[in-house]
Amino acid sequence: MTRNRLEYGYVVIVALALFLFYRNFFFFYLLALIFLLPVISRIITKQALSKLNFRVNFPAQSITQGNVVTAVFEIENKSFFPLPGAVLEFKAENGFYPNEEIQQIEFPLRRGKRTYEWHIEPKYAGMIAITGSKITVRDYLGVFLFYPECPFEASVCILPKRNEIAADTVEKLFADGEENESDTLDYTEDVTQVKDFRQYIPGDRMQKVNWKISAKRDELYVREYELENTRSVNLVTELRKDSEKPGFLDEIVSAFYSSAVRLIELEIPFYAVWYDSLSDKLVREYIEDSEGLENAAVHMFMTPSYPDYSAYEKYMQAESGSGNTALYFTSPSFERTAEHKIIGMYNESVAIICL
Repeated sequence: MTRNRLEYGYVVIVALALFLFYRNFFFFYLLALIFLLPVISRIITKQALSKLNFRVNFPAQSITQGNVVTAVFEIENKSFFPLPGAVLEFKAENGFYPNEEIQQIEFPLRRGKRTYEWHIEPKYAGMIAITGSKITVRDYLGVFLFYPECPFEASVCILPKRNEIAADTVEKLFADGEENESDTLDYTEDVTQVKDFRQYIPGDRMQKVNWKISAKRDELYVREYELENTRSVNLVTELRKDSEKPGFLDEIVSAFYSSAVRLIELEIPFYAVWYDSLSDKLVREYIEDSEGLENAAVHMFMTPSYPDYSAYEKYMQAESGSGNTALYFTSPSFERTAEHKIIGMYNESVAIICL
């Protein structure tokens, strides 16, 4: 920008010197034209900017952690004049942890509609949001800068990777009571009961197959679960952050999500429970399918994390915690329950506890 202005100044000085030296109309008209060029450039640029549309889009569906996410910036220049270029500045952040960074993209403003892509490789699950409004556009001569108002915002949900260890642990917890194959989880034997066993029908989830009975009868049989009385299953997630371990919260969320997916596969409805530090309330959402789980994940990821065990405190005080089955996802440093109620430990940083 500064260089363009200096170069333009040199041209003006040279044209003025030539006019003063030769004193003829040719150099007078040349000097006048040089003075008019920035004005013309400014008018055309402003006219083009008045017909500029801008927006940013993420994929419509949620993305699983570890996959590349593509943000598509769409620019439409409806004017007759192309513009030399623009610099877009925006903020990309994951407010769940939180972390953020400032990015810039430079692109030409050609006539018609153009798209430009920006790729993200998310390390953690959560809600990735792109926000901004600062666009810098230069005119044809590079003498003027314009800052048109183009506020934009887009977000996408990054779902956790599936932790098969957590999923299998939860399945074992709900299956142990049906066949009395284990006496190590006696306190969980009345969580659910098997309403019946029936022959496998194409389309049934393989997670519901009872392999012991299937082996005896030489034919696939699946379980049909039924919650005892009116008891409900609650997956209580502590959205606790640890400044020394950036991935700590991500592992807790992954264990919760994997367990929730397995319950859906087993066709066992449940409640996702977490503490909202903004409203100082316990959030409890009923889930019975993948769509419900994804919606709950979006709502959870919009909740700021915190440093303590607020979800546990609120859940134990709530009426919903009385008489129900709760799996509590937290850190192994949690010391307010008996050790024998810990049903899973992952990467030495996440514990699943049966409250």
